[in-house]
Amino acid sequence: MFRTLLTFTASCALLLSSIAHAGIVVGSTRYLYKEAHVKSPRK
Repeated sequence: MFRTLLTFTASCALLLSSIAHAGIVVGSTRYLYKEAHVKSPRK
């Protein structure tokens, strides 16, 4: 029982961290794109 709970908790933590990591990557990419878009001279 305890082992199942531990495995469940570990997988949940892993899932949450991967989701958070993906969110950070998307956010930083979007920010960088926006910065590059703003800094580039418009024709």
